[in-house]
Amino acid sequence: MIKVETVDNYGAIFKNIREKRGLSLTQVARGIISPATLSIWENGKGEMYFGNVVSLLQRLNIYLDEFISIAQYSRKDNAAIRALLEQVQKAYSEDNAVRLEELAQRQIRCYQSSNKELDFFLAMTICSCYEDITGKNILSDKERTRLDHIFQHVNVWNKYYIRAFGNCITLLNSSEIFKISVQILNGLKEIPQDNLTQISESVKAVLNAVIILLQRDAKIAA
Repeated sequence: MIKVETVDNYGAIFKNIREKRGLSLTQVARGIISPATLSIWENGKGEMYFGNVVSLLQRLNIYLDEFISIAQYSRKDNAAIRALLEQVQKAYSEDNAVRLEELAQRQIRCYQSSNKELDFFLAMTICSCYEDITGKNILSDKERTRLDHIFQHVNVWNKYYIRAFGNCITLLNSSEIFKISVQILNGLKEIPQDNLTQISESVKAVLNAVIILLQRDAKIAA
């Protein structure tokens, strides 16, 4: 059987998510493993079978690929992302288009250097804020094509991708928005009925898409 090693510190990341959601070791581990075994893994002193990790993540209503995306970034990375978003929020609230363009171009260079998907989505989010203020799309054709390509090839529409779509939606053309919205609606069939958060995120994203399509092209929205 495949095991998840402690080298990547997945246990500590799992513990952080579990505690933020106010769930005890017993609540999460029940029927899967013992609370003691979970505690050992969370504290970096043991290994966990892959199948058990998937089951434990289901208790947290989080998909495996979403968990791995979170795990790819260290606390330092997360602090840097929060600092960037605070700057973006400040510039956006002040209608500071010059500052937003500066932040967008800097983040695009960051993505080109790292080639990480999250860095790309952050850049696109800033570009979307800039467009909302100025009405101008500063994306190159290559970047817009990549944005559409990523969304068109999402296998599982988890919260990570749904939120990314919501943040970048205005950068896409009407046809792309329609196709992606259909994918999200189809993905609702795969979401457990008790995962209300995931369902809510999906519905909000599609409703937002419909509003944008109505503003652009009522025929497509219908």
